[in-house]
Amino acid sequence: TGATPLAIISMADKTSVEQALSHAGYTFSKLFLGLYPGSMGGTSAFMCLMGGIFLVITGIANYRTIVGGVAGVLATGWLFNIFADAASPLWFFVNPFYHLVMGGFAFGITYMATDPVSSPGMESVKYIYGFFIGFLTVMIRVLNPAYPEGVMLAILLMNIFAPLLDHFEMKIRNMGRIPNV
Repeated sequence: TGATPLAIISMADKTSVEQALSHAGYTFSKLFLGLYPGSMGGTSAFMCLMGGIFLVITGIANYRTIVGGVAGVLATGWLFNIFADAASPLWFFVNPFYHLVMGGFAFGITYMATDPVSSPGMESVKYIYGFFIGFLTVMIRVLNPAYPEGVMLAILLMNIFAPLLDHFEMKIRNMGRIPNV
């Protein structure tokens, strides 16, 4: 047992994020392989990647949600990096790739966000659904230091909006149809 990487960043002083993690013994490769304390099966981004490939090949999961989620995390993480200044909290300086391998994001975006029952049914809005899961995950991690994980809350919030995304997609598709006379 020990402090997880998310807790280390939350408790670190104004040193660099990579330096704080390396002092605790967490390199990027250890984080990617899941060689750190955390929930069983949820810490290894590599195994989540392998499971995600299997689920996409077998047709159980849709790759659009996963791709959208990864894009959302990377875009939001880079935005925080760009707008960070000296007075910003340490979370603003986290490398976006670290957001992908720390915590339960890989597990959540692979196994929970791709659930066909609660995710959108329309193919094109799955990118948007995944993107906002990634976006909200980073927003919760960065702006709420008391709750450093955020991925499960982001998935639940986007599950609420999944029917609305499908509704807008259907409205857009129906606009191009010729009305029956």
